[in-house]
Amino acid sequence: MVGRAIDNRGSPSNLIARDFLGALRSLPADPGAVTNRVALQSPNAQIGLATGGSQQLMFDAPALAGASYHVLGSVTGTTPGAVLGGFMLPLNVDSWLVATLQSPNQGVLQNTLGTIDAAGLATATLQLPPLPAALHGLVLQHCLVALQGASIAFVSNPVSLSLQ
Repeated sequence: MVGRAIDNRGSPSNLIARDFLGALRSLPADPGAVTNRVALQSPNAQIGLATGGSQQLMFDAPALAGASYHVLGSVTGTTPGAVLGGFMLPLNVDSWLVATLQSPNQGVLQNTLGTIDAAGLATATLQLPPLPAALHGLVLQHCLVALQGASIAFVSNPVSLSLQ
């Protein structure tokens, strides 16, 4: 089940390509024999630069109902990532990570800080305006960090957004 104490606490240096059942593993590294299902998903993975658009980030982890959350991002990738409260955050530290940390729920970041509902669900949105063509091919990565009190309880898988 997604959202348990051991989820996503593995080291990327120990990540093997497939789990016990043959499923491909991805970041964050899960130390279990069988990979957890992804907790964060999006129906789209790209936005047109000329038109702008939105990406919904949908989180589903019933074990974390009532926890607070914060969506963070990176424009420089997912590896090596960063250690965050006993978890590996699958985001590199860069200016976008700092912006998403310091300015949640502002500008293009909608509902990126909040509380996971009673069913274990949360939805955040990245709402981008039309952007310069020079950003073509830039890939943003986002993940959700769940907090119980002041402690990090879970770090989700990253979700990509390609600017086209």
